[in-house]
Amino acid sequence: MGPTGPAGATGPTGATGPVGPAGPVTATNESCMVCHASDRLVQTAISHALPFPTGTQMDVVLTNVAVADDGAGHMAISFHAANSAGLIANVGTGDLRLYIAEVSTPTTASPSNYLRRWTYERTGTFTVGGVATPYPFGALDTTNAATGDYVYTTAATIPASTNVQRIFFRVSKTGMNTGNATYDYLPAAVATPVANPRDIVPTATCNRCHEERIADHGHGGGYNKTEACVVCHSPLLDETGLTDTPHDMAALGFDLPTMVHQIHGAISTKNDWSKVTYPAQLNDCKVCHVGGTLSDNYKNNPTALACTSCHTFVQFTDSPGYSAANVACGDPAWVYPNPCNHISNLASTAPCAACHSADAIDGYHDATLNRVHPAAGQTMTNAPEFNVALSISPPASGTFYVAGETPTVTATLKYRNADGTDGADVPSSFYTSAKHAAGTTSTTALSGARLYVYGPRTAPKPVLTPGAAVTPTATQATVLFLPSTDPNNLTDATGFKYKLQPIPVGMTGTYFVRFYAQNYGYVSDTNYVTDSNAFFPVQIGTATAQAKIAGDCSRCHGDHTAPFHDARHSVKFDSDECISCHDQSGNHADPLSNRVHAVHSASVQGDMLAISWAEVEYPVGAKSGGVKKCSVCHSSGNAQYTRNVGEIACVGCHADNPGALDHVWQNGGKVYTPAVP
Repeated sequence: MGPTGPAGATGPTGATGPVGPAGPVTATNESCMVCHASDRLVQTAISHALPFPTGTQMDVVLTNVAVADDGAGHMAISFHAANSAGLIANVGTGDLRLYIAEVSTPTTASPSNYLRRWTYERTGTFTVGGVATPYPFGALDTTNAATGDYVYTTAATIPASTNVQRIFFRVSKTGMNTGNATYDYLPAAVATPVANPRDIVPTATCNRCHEERIADHGHGGGYNKTEACVVCHSPLLDETGLTDTPHDMAALGFDLPTMVHQIHGAISTKNDWSKVTYPAQLNDCKVCHVGGTLSDNYKNNPTALACTSCHTFVQFTDSPGYSAANVACGDPAWVYPNPCNHISNLASTAPCAACHSADAIDGYHDATLNRVHPAAGQTMTNAPEFNVALSISPPASGTFYVAGETPTVTATLKYRNADGTDGADVPSSFYTSAKHAAGTTSTTALSGARLYVYGPRTAPKPVLTPGAAVTPTATQATVLFLPSTDPNNLTDATGFKYKLQPIPVGMTGTYFVRFYAQNYGYVSDTNYVTDSNAFFPVQIGTATAQAKIAGDCSRCHGDHTAPFHDARHSVKFDSDECISCHDQSGNHADPLSNRVHAVHSASVQGDMLAISWAEVEYPVGAKSGGVKKCSVCHSSGNAQYTRNVGEIACVGCHADNPGALDHVWQNGGKVYTPAVP
């Protein structure tokens, strides 16, 4: 056979073949700790310890504050300045500002003892009629600066007054967080401090949500005590004509009662607070009014100024724009939020407590009922229909369940009285009848009755029910209605009952049982009656409860239901309840570890269900870097977030950073469609 000849010309391209089978999907739920553990490239514990955008800053701390008469009628204020590194030896005149205010005597027109600022001392100038005028400033003695000790003698003299005075001063140093100090005294005895006469909402209460940097949201971080805020943000401060910048706090809506209530209520009358997201129910006064000796002032000494900051629609005879044509508040013809006249044609100076007792005010603001102002014709109430008694048969050990046990869960219902107490038992037919359609109230049947069993606390999924074994998506809730083909449904005329499946070997930790029932139920977000809910933890395999990954959400959100869920779920701000749906089963709800990070970082793309949370304002400063301080929420003592973190949680905060999602995808993390910026 002769040699092979030259290759011929390439023929035309053939037809496209059929599509082959799908290749394997790489979604490993990557642990970010591969690179971010304590001994790896970028340590999570370190990179998330920065509470402020410029890095770890030291706080100026002012201590050993004392006041004396300098012998010439001025106040000599001594103090010690330090930070976490030690004493501060270089406080200069330009670093100090001082304010003095008098606690006013309540009058008919002003029934609360607000502060009236009467001096402001600092270096520099202000303008009146375009002319620069020096601020008053006394003398700063730096003789003992080497030990961090200073004495400032005021330009102002001790007033001839019998009212309590408040000295507030601040020291600012470049690269440090400004330090604040206050001192209350009587002019007749300046060396003797007195108790705070307006201890209504103490700084510590604000810090539960805002941490120690309240003023990072304004004033450049210079004021971080409520005792300082009330010195200037008082309805009695009116410097109109004294400077070229108006400072009539009441007219501007910047007096503290108005400003704080409207900020937290996203209420915009004189200022635009519409983008603020308050983490608790606005009618839950005790979230903020707690911790002070006068925290009950909201009900013991109500004022028109404070009340109308939220109830902006109420008109008094001396209200701007008052119209006698307005219907009376509470009149059936009144439609929220149109203006309505206070009954009896009262003026705003009338004593509120004469008609509004403390008990009545607490009744108006009962957050357990979460009262709302429904629109005309809207069927809606946020008070649950029933009180639920939920129980489980006890474990043989008396403290925790072990493999092989099959506990039975029982739920019974009572009607709920208007004050939240137990009413009569519901009819037995509620347990034995088939469900009816939501949107009507039946006297014989319910429209919803479901049981959730889930855990463990740190990696929750449905357990111990038939649906929990379904793959790839487990069923979160078990329907308890009769008739039922489920042999474990033991419901009878005495209550809803369900026998759980045998506990498997190796199941250990803190698990939960949750039940809800409804009659009228949910038709739409504006047509519903809130369901009735109960839950409790159970220990399996160990008597030692697992600590929550995060801490106590109620410190900011209040110990009541989550208002945005009231239409569908009457759950509280408690992660143990939330994870009944926001678990890691792959069901419809976004895993809680992703959702809460996306919400609290105001993320546009971090939510795995493509929800943008751009308008959320985290109270320790999402936009200013405060969200980096993980310990604000992770306060339970469980440090898992520093050593065992996956991309589901991380993208909640980091997805908006350029390249972050690519980084996750390229390393095998879960893929999802982000929201559109």
